Amino acid sequence: MKPSFKIYAAAAVMGMLLFTAGKWLFVHLFGFFEPTVNGISFQIIERPGIIKTSTLFAGALVLMPALTAMIIRFAPIVSAGRKTAAVATVLIFTVLAIFLRHQEVKSYFTYLVNNNNLLHGNSSVIYPIDPVNFVYYMMGGFSVGCMVAFFLFRRRKMKTAGKNETP
Repeated sequence: MKPSFKIYAAAAVMGMLLFTAGKWLFVHLFGFFEPTVNGISFQIIERPGIIKTSTLFAGALVLMPALTAMIIRFAPIVSAGRKTAAVATVLIFTVLAIFLRHQEVKSYFTYLVNNNNLLHGNSSVIYPIDPVNFVYYMMGGFSVGCMVAFFLFRRRKMKTAGKNETP
């Protein structure tokens, strides 16, 4: 079996598992990723439309192993150490983007609660939130991580002077 087939087969299996997990665990995952703000409880919702947020999230999860496998194949990244470093780079940028979005939401709602008297005597407010921007941040971080991994870990071609080369 060719090594490239193994990579694509593993990416396809991983993609199917991630799609299923993304659809089933959508609300629970986003409940975990939403920040904790005193006085606000976030309720995860999906906006009605052609592509629901859970499908967009699951699709993003499918693209992640597929695009990572394509980077490893077409860069080409041949050594196991460089492959591991490339995957780690992609994951680090994805996690950084998720963390950035988490901090932005937290600082925004903390500002609203502290400076604008949002609660008006209530002890807690339930705020419906559609985490579609989370998916955009996640894919943005993933894309940047893919580009960095591609250019940082790809096998560079050696420039050699040929016998028939003219100056």
